[in-house]
Amino acid sequence: MKGSFIILIILIGPLSRSWETDNFTSRRKILKASDEEKTSNLYNLNDEMNKKIRSIIENINENYSCKEDMKRIENGDIPRIYSHIDDVLGGTHAKIEEFAEEGAAVLYDHDRSWLATENIYSKNYGLQGSLNLNGHVIGPDKLGHFVDQGFDLMQVMIEEGMTKEAFLLSMQESNDLEDGWYGLAASGVKSYGDMAANFSGLSFYYGLLNGDNPQLSCDPKTNKYSLNYDFDWSDYVNDSWDEGVNCSFFYAVENPFGKNTEPKDIMNHNNRRRRMQIHPTSFKIQSTDEEKHLSKYLEGLEPPMSCPAEMNKCMEISSSNCANYFISPKCLMNVAKSAKCDSSNFDNLFKVSRNSDSTYKYNRDNIYEESNDKSSFFNK
Repeated sequence: MKGSFIILIILIGPLSRSWETDNFTSRRKILKASDEEKTSNLYNLNDEMNKKIRSIIENINENYSCKEDMKRIENGDIPRIYSHIDDVLGGTHAKIEEFAEEGAAVLYDHDRSWLATENIYSKNYGLQGSLNLNGHVIGPDKLGHFVDQGFDLMQVMIEEGMTKEAFLLSMQESNDLEDGWYGLAASGVKSYGDMAANFSGLSFYYGLLNGDNPQLSCDPKTNKYSLNYDFDWSDYVNDSWDEGVNCSFFYAVENPFGKNTEPKDIMNHNNRRRRMQIHPTSFKIQSTDEEKHLSKYLEGLEPPMSCPAEMNKCMEISSSNCANYFISPKCLMNVAKSAKCDSSNFDNLFKVSRNSDSTYKYNRDNIYEESNDKSSFFNK
């Protein structure tokens, strides 16, 4: 009996991590979400991030010196402020992702049951629903990737000395995660939307303490952190997180796709130079059973759909610096003759344009936890 139980756990284990997102079935409805719905999604998720980040800062200031964190980075160690944010908001099923699923956002086509029948990817596991976050169609899992895998990539950068080579290794790590138990090995789906959220999360962690306008300051007199401005998801979320635009693959693809990109060559100068510019139009996409199944499913929608669902958005996200590391070849090959990556200046590479149109401001007296009257609005 005990042996059977162990076998059952082994079989169920991968499935329990196999959640993918349906960004297609209710896509048009999600994009037409009311202003009330979009604002509620954004503000609730913003409030949770700001509430937790402020709590983390208070805890760090009570127990540590922010100067110590600065020294940790110099010594190749991850600062405590980063690891605390990941501990509180991340995790295997990230807390911020779970928060979105449990009522903080309106989700469409949400069915996490691992006993579900064949889904849009021809798989037998449940799918996450999608939400409208500041006008973009995303799954709650992207919030988890942002916090959790963004932290993983930042850790690689710091431990490897914050060099160009360190950045390339962080991008290789992002790709390996999707080729492994965060993607192909668990669900058979390699999500470039996940990798895009990973990259945005890396930009978040970098911008906490670096750049022209860091989110945190370390007071040299008090040795305490202070928050310079509120966290706002609208500063980070974009169409690259949308798997309906940044299309997924169903097999492993080199990072970046193309030749001369084996991981063992990552430190080789000549190969690194070739990596910096690739030609997506020469890339050939393999036809798989999953690809055919998804295409047939999308053709059956009314009106029919394909992936990328919106080519104009492909063009926009493909223009990003280093897009070849987190934008699907399906997108790039249709809109870009070449893709470049300039990682010579991290302040520029990870710079975040603050959303000047955002009306959000964290209200410390009206946090989400104190209100339980929104549940009816978020059950769809």
